[in-house]
Amino acid sequence: MLAHQYPELEKPIFCVKKMSLLEKWRDWQFHKNLWKEDARMRELYVREEGLAEGHAKGHAKGHAEGHAEAFEERNKTIAKNALAEGATPEFVNKITGLDIETIKKMKADR
Repeated sequence: MLAHQYPELEKPIFCVKKMSLLEKWRDWQFHKNLWKEDARMRELYVREEGLAEGHAKGHAKGHAEGHAEAFEERNKTIAKNALAEGATPEFVNKITGLDIETIKKMKADR
């Protein structure tokens, strides 16, 4: 059997054969509890990893959205200043990238 194929298992197999039923039950309970603890720790690890990954993704998304909003506000400020100095909507479109309709609306609101 296994002891013939794997000589290193001879001693553990001999010990298991000598164990009483109560000892086998205690050993089984001990290992069952270890398995439960391992499963619980794996679940906690996976949950923590998921939370960390979600936090990182949310932070990156928020950072990108905040950066885009700040960039748009900066372009609108530049557009307002350029229009106040008499620049044409086409020129403002070139330097800011804002669409012509938005620029014309800003010019009319001035």
